[in-house]
Parts: sequence; structure tokens; C-alpha cells
Amino acid sequence: MTESRLQMLESIGFAFDLGQQISSAADERWRNRLTELKDYAEQWGTLNVKQSRNPSLYNWCQRQKACYRAKREGKKSPLTAEREDALRSIGFLESIEMTRS
Repeated sequence: MTESRLQMLESIGFAFDLGQQISSAADERWRNRLTELKDYAEQWGTLNVKQSRNPSLYNWCQRQKACYRAKREGKKSPLTAEREDALRSIGFLESIEMTRS
């Protein structure tokens, strides 16, 4: 592709690296859920989300727990080290580890 065509496409906002944009959007949604979990904990005094109080946050928490368990068992998991650290920093993972003991 010529330089002029590249510039034309860029000028109208063409996304050459769509995978990065999708990844960024997914990361933003994940961070928003983490913030929602922190807010929940502040309001209710627990990280144990009740399905009846917030079904979508409950489901997100269940997915995070499943991803963490899979990672601990050496299985493929979308839980990155950064996300694991974020969950650990608010005490979410410790609650999972306590239930396994």
C-alpha cells in the first residue's frame, strides 16, 4: 500500500490494529467491573456478592474465581498477572483461597 493511501485511511480513522482496540475495550470493561466490586464491598462490607443484589456483578465474580482456579491448576486462563494483582490487592483472591483450605 502506498504512503498516500495509508495517510488517507488514517485520516478517516481506519483502525489498522483492531485487535488492540478490542483488547483495550475488554480491559476497560474489566476495570469497570473491578471498580463496581470495590463499590459493592464499600456499600455491603463484603466482597461476597449476592446474586440477588447484583446478578451481573455476581456472574462476573464467579468467572474471575473460575479463571483464578484454572490458572492455579496450570490450565489456560484469561486471568493476566495484572488482573490477578488487582484482585489480590482488594482481598478478593484471599476469600477464594480460604474456601479451598
